[in-house]
Amino acid sequence: MRTEINHATAEKYIEDYLAYSGQPSEDWDIDMAANILVDRCYENSGWGEQIVNDYDDIDSDLFTEIMKFSRRHVELKDVWDLDNVTITGWEPDYNQTIDKDQAVDEDGKACYGSYHFAFNGTCPVQSQIFLADDMEEFAKTW
Repeated sequence: MRTEINHATAEKYIEDYLAYSGQPSEDWDIDMAANILVDRCYENSGWGEQIVNDYDDIDSDLFTEIMKFSRRHVELKDVWDLDNVTITGWEPDYNQTIDKDQAVDEDGKACYGSYHFAFNGTCPVQSQIFLADDMEEFAKTW
C-alpha cells in the first residue's frame, strides 16, 4: 500500500523507526528530520513532483544521513544554549574564538569548516565538535 508523502506521515515513519530500533525519541529532532525527508521525496524532479512512492523507497544511506542531522541538531542546540561555552571556528590553517552571531553569514552559510564548543575553559581537545553542515542546518531554525 502506498503512503501519502507529507509531514505528518514522515513524522510517523520516523517515530516508528525510532520505536522499532529502541531509541528514545527525545534524542532526535523529529520535526526537522520529517521536513528533510519530505523534501528529499520531491527533490531532483525538476517540477516539484514526487520522486518516490513510499518512504521505504528512500535510500537507506540517505535516511541514515537525515537521522544523523536530526541527532546532531539536538546536540548542537543543547550546547548552543549554554552560557559557559566558548566557540572556536576552525579552518585548516587557522582558528579563532567567535561569538554565536559569527557562526554563519547572512545567507546561513557556515563561516568555518568546523566549530569547537569548549565548556568552562576546557582544552579544545575535550570540546564538542560540529561541522559546517551541522551549523548550516541548525541556522535554518533561527
